Amino acid sequence: MYSENDSNTNSGVTGIEMTLSQAFGLLLNRWKPITIFALGVGICTALITLLIPNEYTATASILPSSNENKAGGLLSLADGIPNLDMSAMGLSDKSPSILYPEIITSRTRADDILNREYTFEHGGRAVTQNLYQYFDQENPDRAYRKLKNITTVDYDKKTGVVSVSVTTESPELSSQIANFYISLLDDFNKYQRKTSAGLNREFIETRIAETQADLKSAEERLKEFRDRNLNYYRSTDPELLLEHERLFREVELKNQIYLILAQQRELAAIQEKKEIPLVQILDTARPPSLKSYPARTKTTLLGLFAGFMTAWLLLFVENSRRDKSGHSEIRRLAMKLRLGRSPEMNTVDHV
Repeated sequence: MYSENDSNTNSGVTGIEMTLSQAFGLLLNRWKPITIFALGVGICTALITLLIPNEYTATASILPSSNENKAGGLLSLADGIPNLDMSAMGLSDKSPSILYPEIITSRTRADDILNREYTFEHGGRAVTQNLYQYFDQENPDRAYRKLKNITTVDYDKKTGVVSVSVTTESPELSSQIANFYISLLDDFNKYQRKTSAGLNREFIETRIAETQADLKSAEERLKEFRDRNLNYYRSTDPELLLEHERLFREVELKNQIYLILAQQRELAAIQEKKEIPLVQILDTARPPSLKSYPARTKTTLLGLFAGFMTAWLLLFVENSRRDKSGHSEIRRLAMKLRLGRSPEMNTVDHV
């Protein structure tokens, strides 16, 4: 039995087939205007891309840093020192390079990048400018935004490699900025990131100075006692012997404290040097010889395709509207003819 649902389904499929047939028929019949329109759009796209200046991307990459191996030697030196707690020595940072993207893109680093002067070729001649002049922007916040727009920092979680890419209209400028980012990162690790270890060493040095002063005072008191009592070691006076033992123990205690602090100072100095993450450059940014933007061929082909599809769609919509308006006009004429017939004609027809 032929159901109404089957009729609706077949009608829908037939309608789609008729629409596709009309679309391809229109393409075959009107291919000339469609092609002309597509070529016009493609030519306009090509001209626009020619007006866009070339941009060049330079990339510098660095290897991951780790304090794990550096800490091994420090821990081995500490094995011989009793009761020395190494938990507060800051050895838990296993991968300092995780923070590199944040350090590189910090506002402090950006200020250094913006204020530095670069020498590069621009307009066929060598110029020396900072990025405020290059961006033609005096406002620091807006210049900072422009710098962020031309800078990309990637961190590969699998390998730990950090890449810094800079895109400008000058190959030389792009490479100089990318390399300067790496240089600033190295300076930060050497002169600022060691602050925690430096404070630890400075604290120990302060305690050593205090302990030296206390040890010197204790030694002076012991010396004065022995000068006053030249034969103290032969004396049988218990108070005299007790005083000597007390002064001697104080000197020995101060001396032991001084030795422990001196050992800790040496460890702290080693830590301060060895725990600084070294920036190991994998690739130095070089002036690129090929532009990275715009992709003129690809953009022109996309413009041709977009023009082709737009012309085809516009002609199809126009043809569909024309067909619908033609059918509507025929229906209106038929209705007028039916309504315009006289009653006598209706009677004759009835007879």
